[in-house]
Amino acid sequence: MSAEVIHYEHIFDEEAVPAIESGGIFIIYESKRTSATKAKLVKLAEELGLSREEIAMVVGMTGRNLQRYSSNRKLSQEQYTNMLLLTRLFIRGVDVFGSKEKFGRWLRKPVRSLGMQRPLELLDSTIGYTVVEQTIGRIEHGVFA
Repeated sequence: MSAEVIHYEHIFDEEAVPAIESGGIFIIYESKRTSATKAKLVKLAEELGLSREEIAMVVGMTGRNLQRYSSNRKLSQEQYTNMLLLTRLFIRGVDVFGSKEKFGRWLRKPVRSLGMQRPLELLDSTIGYTVVEQTIGRIEHGVFA
């Protein structure tokens, strides 16, 4: 299936791009402090088609806190890691669903195999990412999800 391309190279530091593509995200987490800022987080939200409230929830803050941050305020290492995980998830999701719009709709609707929870709501924890990734894998392989 020919899917859209997620453009994230301009958002992350140079060494993050190969790590996102290979899945080696935690190498970055352990190796350096982040230079990710609110401005980069907002760019990522725009690229992925997420609202500011949605991206804030996913990285572990409130929409109100995100709104109060100055554009050049640095994010925590955990928030940066969540940005990386979200980007990797979107790359996979867009590949499986064929477009950002289709994947975005799936993220926002209740999924039976997730106990009628919306996948986006689960992305506030590492376990949630794992469950959503596994569900995408089942969809990719034609297993009822």
